[in-house]
Amino acid sequence: MPKCIWDNVTGAFGQCVANDYTLLSMSGKPPTESARLLAYAQHRAVLCKRLTSEAACLLAMDLGCGWDRLAGLCFASDAALLRPEVLQGRLFCGGSLLDQATRCLLLPGPSNGSSGSSSGGGGGSSGTGSVAATSCSAAHTACTYLSPTQLAAALAAPAAATAAPYLRLAALANFNDWPPPEGSGACVAKWLTQPDTLAALARSVSANPTVWLLQPDLVGSGCSSTLAGANISAAPEMARVTAAVAAAASACQAAGVAGGADGCSAAEDGCDWADSGGATGGSSTSSGDSSSGGGTCSVGTAALLDALFDPQDAWVRALDGTTALCSAQGTTASCAAAGSIIVDPARLDTWRDVLVDGGGDWVDGGSGGAGGLAAGQALPLLRWMLVVWVVVFAGMAAVY
Repeated sequence: MPKCIWDNVTGAFGQCVANDYTLLSMSGKPPTESARLLAYAQHRAVLCKRLTSEAACLLAMDLGCGWDRLAGLCFASDAALLRPEVLQGRLFCGGSLLDQATRCLLLPGPSNGSSGSSSGGGGGSSGTGSVAATSCSAAHTACTYLSPTQLAAALAAPAAATAAPYLRLAALANFNDWPPPEGSGACVAKWLTQPDTLAALARSVSANPTVWLLQPDLVGSGCSSTLAGANISAAPEMARVTAAVAAAASACQAAGVAGGADGCSAAEDGCDWADSGGATGGSSTSSGDSSSGGGTCSVGTAALLDALFDPQDAWVRALDGTTALCSAQGTTASCAAAGSIIVDPARLDTWRDVLVDGGGDWVDGGSGGAGGLAAGQALPLLRWMLVVWVVVFAGMAAVY
């Protein structure tokens, strides 16, 4: 198969992109957390792209599928990765405060699913406050429903400045915006309404500001991998991811202080700017957010996603290198001449449960090497944008 494909799906522009089968040219079972996550992302991307109607695509919103009306295709959105079962053992431990906050925001409620993204990252609307309140409290004892009036009061209270960065982080980790639209309620973790808990977290961040919001009191510690039948510590991967997110938060803060909204948008660290009182919430001196010109610059979706992948991982480097090679081709001819890869499309289906069983094609001693792909570093998020946007070839093996 060709290593690169010319993508002109909308008819408005063309670009050379890496073949959607690129990862299948890698040998052996995905050997690392980053490799497993790449395999999961590619499987999910193909699953979404196989859905050819808007109705079918939207029915799969819980899988992270979103419908692009301009291109008329179904794609795997950021919500495919920003979900608790993926982030558990990477960004936080199961049962931790951040895990609770993330899961509660995903529960049915008028606010959830209102992110405005085409992905439909959150859950569906329940339609009434009473139904939302019942669904929220019944789903998890750690959650509580705030009616529109209660939520408005909570956001206006003095404690809101302390809770806001945690609410925004939880929303970021499940691909929703915070706060919700005016007049909406929300299902939130009870601890977010407890001043003593928030004060303790603020003290913990103040004592160690380099960890940003991701102190052990919030994300937990000592948890194990989600790999079925294995008791592999998640500590090294969590330490790497949280350090990467904290570094991005520091860079975003500096960009906002130096250049306000313009500096924030120009930063290459996946930063998001929000005006004071805007859709992404307020700021806190302990949050790592920066306030400049009436707004905040903090970690955005791009930075959080990029932190999940180790830039030194062999699979990540190989995919980044191939993506960079393809994107550098400016014509259909040069794209077609960029080389070829040897793959087994049927292997993709073995990655359905890769995050829990490691992938069905395990071979002891498998190299997990680059499979002949060029190594190198690409721009942040190229590895995820690859599986989100490239077109799936006809005749691909079915993925269920």
